[in-house]
Amino acid sequence: MNKEYFIKLTFAVYQTTEKWPDKNLLKIKTRNLANEILSDFILFFQKNPKDNGLYSKILKEINEIQDTFFQARTEKFLGRGEFLLLKQEYNNIKGGLEVFDIFEEPKEIKKEKPVFIKKKVSKKGLNQRQKKILDVLKEKEKVQVQDLQEFFPKVTKRTLRRDLDGLLKTDFIKRKGEWSKVFYVLNNKSLRDD
Repeated sequence: MNKEYFIKLTFAVYQTTEKWPDKNLLKIKTRNLANEILSDFILFFQKNPKDNGLYSKILKEINEIQDTFFQARTEKFLGRGEFLLLKQEYNNIKGGLEVFDIFEEPKEIKKEKPVFIKKKVSKKGLNQRQKKILDVLKEKEKVQVQDLQEFFPKVTKRTLRRDLDGLLKTDFIKRKGEWSKVFYVLNNKSLRDD
């Protein structure tokens, strides 16, 4: 997700609300919230999100705009499909906030990764969930976070994402896809079972 995504989403909110009655306060509030979220994300991209209060502010604004979508749906300004689509897009943003690294600006220069000789990599140093995630990936070939919740029903999505991030850093797995279609696959390294 980048600035262009948020600009397009804000534009979609404007297009959707165009049909709503002109002097309706809900229309004004929804558009203002879409603008706030857009401007806060522009700041979010320019600063370290952990060093400012934008994280909690954006979450609050997303909850508020989703409330306006619900009100608009109740008042029949918003069709079911539009409601579900907008709600899902803002849910994707909320989910992405938990993993800051999916919010990246496009990079001008892509550095080539050095080529390493593939070697056997040990599972030592991984926690039990991470080892189980690798076993699940051997069986299923690819998984999303919600798939892993079947295996770890008492573990939050946020904790599972942290485990997956640890596996990404150790190069055991790869992340593919975007937004709500992100999934994880095993890297082509062979693993020892020690």
